[in-house]
Amino acid sequence: MHMFGNGVVNEELEKVRALVSYDFPVYNSLVSADAFVFFVQVFDDLDRRFESLRIRLRDIGYLPMIKKEKGEYMIYVMRMRKKGSRGVKINLIMLILTIITTGIAGTMLWSSYVNASRLFTAKNVIYGLIYFSAPLLLILGSHELGHYMVSKKHNVDATLPFFIPFPPPLGTMGAFISMKEPIPDRKALLDIGIAGPITGFLVAIPVALLGIHLSNIYARPVPPNIGEAHVYLVRMPLMYSILTHFLPLRQDVMIHPTMFAAWAGFIVTAINLMPIGQLDGGHVARAILRAKAKYLSYACIGVLIALSVYYNYIGWFIFAVLVMFLGLRHPPPLNDISELDKKRFAAGALGLSLIFLCFVPVPISVIESVHDYRVIINGKEAYSLELRSGDFANITIENTGNTRLVLVVQFEKNPALISQNITLWARCDNASCSVAGGDITVALDGGGRCTLTVYGALNGSSGSDKVSAYLLLRDADNIIEDRCVKITIRG
Repeated sequence: MHMFGNGVVNEELEKVRALVSYDFPVYNSLVSADAFVFFVQVFDDLDRRFESLRIRLRDIGYLPMIKKEKGEYMIYVMRMRKKGSRGVKINLIMLILTIITTGIAGTMLWSSYVNASRLFTAKNVIYGLIYFSAPLLLILGSHELGHYMVSKKHNVDATLPFFIPFPPPLGTMGAFISMKEPIPDRKALLDIGIAGPITGFLVAIPVALLGIHLSNIYARPVPPNIGEAHVYLVRMPLMYSILTHFLPLRQDVMIHPTMFAAWAGFIVTAINLMPIGQLDGGHVARAILRAKAKYLSYACIGVLIALSVYYNYIGWFIFAVLVMFLGLRHPPPLNDISELDKKRFAAGALGLSLIFLCFVPVPISVIESVHDYRVIINGKEAYSLELRSGDFANITIENTGNTRLVLVVQFEKNPALISQNITLWARCDNASCSVAGGDITVALDGGGRCTLTVYGALNGSSGSDKVSAYLLLRDADNIIEDRCVKITIRG
């Protein structure tokens, strides 16, 4: 706001006073450093009268704010800042840049999804734009247009959406609209704040259903050695569990890029609905709780930091620091006196509750490499086996990791056993096994299994009715320590 200084003339004061008096009887006035202050009487239709005054004063370059202090109602009238007239050129430039960056992200996602040998082919680029960029920008754009349309409904001047380009994997940091003037009252604050998340949420639902359908049609299986591919694990919000109840998603398939776009839309909805500062949820909280909303902001910051520590997920800590830097307190609307009706209280509470449908404690993370296996004997994990002389037994090796496993299987060369007159051998008929020099090499993809057939016999001159030998399992990559299966042969 501009300072009035000493040059304010009585003529200007009387002009503004006349406009204020049209809706609010004025019984006293004064001039402060940056505003005219009018002491007024108010009526039951305060909302209508104040909005009428705001529009009239805006037309001549002034801005009113009503407060109640020590039992008296005061209207502060200040000069408005001059509005810039940038047009829509910057909006279009940022939109084009975001289409490019989300198109690149979509191309990378599609190429990875279909395991394409080349990245930037015409087909991959087109499918990346259609299956990822377009649905993602539709959700984000709908979110911001929800804010924009409701702003216009409340006679609040706002810009068209600004999209924010960003590198993959998403290609964007979202979008925003800029308010060219303060929010007039609590009703407008709640309506404008909740309109964006609800609109984006409603648009994300059919996009999610389409994504589930496409995931089922293409049914790209999860790679068995996914731990070697630096793949991201995307955790689904509760909303997807509800949707897949009506449209089941096939198990163990990669999610389609369109499904990922809807996932991003739900996560954006959850983040925006957090009742912190000037996020959309912060607007709603400020409208409902007035100045006490700041305590809810503090509590939410504490929850984000706690989640970051508990789940060892730095993302929420970074976000908490960012919103603290932007400010946890929300400025009041011009009319912070009028009450909200019950419908708006319900709408605000319902809107904030959407966060529980869309929030995920750890939304996305890189799948860690797991290199391990287990030995199964008689249906359970075991590392010892008893055989009657001349019998066969099966030993199953299961790759419990998500990387390729190569094991070299051999009987322990124990001189004490060599002197015994025994027969001991193993074979594997599985295609994942190979035999060289008496050793068996087992190669298993993640989740794979193979079965070894073991035979042991004591010859008549062995001199013992029980002999123990060891089957040595050695990891060819030297990641896992050697393991042994004890084989006891009884006469």
